[in-house]
Amino acid sequence: MNAHADIAAEEALEAAEATRPPDPEGERAERLLRVLERLTELGMVLAERLVARVTADETAEGAAPIDAGEVGAAFAKISRGVRMTVMLEAKLAKERRLRLDGLEAAHEAKLQALREARLTKARARAEAEEDERSDKHSAAIREGVRDVIRAERPEGFERERLFDRLEDLWKIEFETDPDGFRSLYIDVGGENAPISKQIAAHCRALGLKPDWDLWKDSVWALEEAENGEPGSPYAGRGTGPPDG
Repeated sequence: MNAHADIAAEEALEAAEATRPPDPEGERAERLLRVLERLTELGMVLAERLVARVTADETAEGAAPIDAGEVGAAFAKISRGVRMTVMLEAKLAKERRLRLDGLEAAHEAKLQALREARLTKARARAEAEEDERSDKHSAAIREGVRDVIRAERPEGFERERLFDRLEDLWKIEFETDPDGFRSLYIDVGGENAPISKQIAAHCRALGLKPDWDLWKDSVWALEEAENGEPGSPYAGRGTGPPDG
């Protein structure tokens, strides 16, 4: 797996999580809302002044009679203007909220896609590492047994016969009858069994005796020694060969 790609994916997710979704219309909407809010305030000021003037004229001595129709028309125009601006303000605010909700939803969908991509990469990396470990494990066993065959059976025909027999023992796929055939590798424990135990079991089935000094410096032998693998000839030279 590409480590640089993984780092880039992590950075992209972190940057996306720390960034608010862009709102290209936000500044304009804010400006229009402020204009409408100011118009509403001015309309209310005019309406209040009109009411205050009418009230003052009614109580003032010698004031001219109030034209109710003219005052009513003026108040109707002002109140209508206020209602219009309030309605426009509410509509614009709703549209802005819906737009922001949409941006937030799109942003969250992007974050989710990045999270899923990161998890997918992590799973793929883990699976690839596990496959590589399993391949190295099985390759070490098969090559180890082949080493024993080469060491004990130098003659060509017998060596090839044992190589073929090893392949028969190794077959992992079931044949027609699931109960009629099973790989020795699986019976011994598959990749969960120590490599030394697998080599010992396969050599025993082939009538061979492994020389454990052949692999004493190999990575897997050193790991078994370090981990103190039970039954491993490398965990303690006095323990004897691994159980089959």
